[in-house]
Amino acid sequence: MAFQDKHPVLWVGFWLRSWFLEQRARRGRAIYLRYFGPVMILMMLSFVESTEVSESSPYSAALAVAPSRLENSASNHAETALVDTLMGRFMEHWKIPAASVAILRDGALVYAKGFGHTDTSYSVATDPHHLFRIASVSKLVTAVAVLKLQEQGKLSLDDKVFGELTLLPVAKYGAPWQKRAYDITVRHLLEHTSGFSWRTLGDPAFQPQRIAADLDVPLPITRPQLIRWQLQQHLPYRPGTRYSYSNVGYMMLHEIVEQVSGMTYEDFVRAYVLLPAGIHDMRLGGSLAEQRHFREVMYHDHPGAPLRESVVNGDTLAPRPYGGTDIDLLGGAGGWTASAEDLARLVAAIDGNPTFPDILSEASVATLTKRGKSRYPLGWKTVNGNRWVRTGSLAGTNAIVYRLDERTTYVAIINQSQWNEYRFNRTMHAALSRALATINTWPEDNLFELPATSPTPTLAVK
Repeated sequence: MAFQDKHPVLWVGFWLRSWFLEQRARRGRAIYLRYFGPVMILMMLSFVESTEVSESSPYSAALAVAPSRLENSASNHAETALVDTLMGRFMEHWKIPAASVAILRDGALVYAKGFGHTDTSYSVATDPHHLFRIASVSKLVTAVAVLKLQEQGKLSLDDKVFGELTLLPVAKYGAPWQKRAYDITVRHLLEHTSGFSWRTLGDPAFQPQRIAADLDVPLPITRPQLIRWQLQQHLPYRPGTRYSYSNVGYMMLHEIVEQVSGMTYEDFVRAYVLLPAGIHDMRLGGSLAEQRHFREVMYHDHPGAPLRESVVNGDTLAPRPYGGTDIDLLGGAGGWTASAEDLARLVAAIDGNPTFPDILSEASVATLTKRGKSRYPLGWKTVNGNRWVRTGSLAGTNAIVYRLDERTTYVAIINQSQWNEYRFNRTMHAALSRALATINTWPEDNLFELPATSPTPTLAVK
């Protein structure tokens, strides 16, 4: 929970002070208005002090201290100069407006830079602290949250998901049409072996208009409504027998986190995953341009991309990055925004390397990267020995988290979709891998260890 979410009254004080000063300047009001704001702020601060967050609260550390925000200049190392060069060429070739890159070496953040500009005005250069949608990299965040719940003894990965007195109660989410859906477990959802398949009906996560029409409900639809609709459809495969990538499965996990923890999904993740890892700025994104967070970049579709029916109002057409994709609905399946530095911190906190303290137990780290019957891991997209990969793409964004080995990880995020996504990902990986392979001596600075400062609020852009 952000600082302003916990103490919104403080922001009212600042806003009122600004308003009164503006009126004084415009209308020549009496000089006492100059003092009204400061007095009110002192009153608000007194109120905040009297309503402090309990020391036992998972948010208390976040309100007290947040890490300094990095600037590009902190990564101007001769050893990583080729990364700068190749990323510049890569962005010019693909005409990418903005990108964020971070490199993790032996548990230390040795490089974090932004490239390009955050929007089409070209007035704001991208810095390491700018936020990007990370699409399906969100699934890794959700998998970590579920394992935290298991560590807390609140669920087991082998718990059944549907039915009376189970994780997703019938009263809210409906009952499955097919009996074998009652066999779906949390592990099946994490492994994409639940039996749901986009091959038969398409991906429901991107068909809210159809679901709204079938249920006779208005747009935008909710995750419980989508789940209720999904449970009335044919389940193509018996749970646990076949891999089929499922956004719906991770949207169900989003709801499970809320049902089991008694908190909102975002609050639980922030309290027990992000803040313990030292991540303060990640947050769920919104579907519309006016819902952008402070420091969040703008998103661009590839040239010639078609419009979609609006997820807010199906009677209108909207660009796919803004109004054509329901980011709110995706939630834990694809709705997070983050910087590359944030994702590097997350990897450092779940990789088993003792240099950076893990937020998961050794057993949970092993579970996260173990390939089960489906031969696929939990949260990660692929795991091959020490090489772990998680990718994500949506209209307007593309993200890669690539752990090359037990020593080196890179994260790269861009704010423009590509029509040839698979080739594009391979090209971006080739460019960054080539640059990293040339580094013989790594920078000694650990950017995770910058001096702490007071947190900077992250308000939504209105």
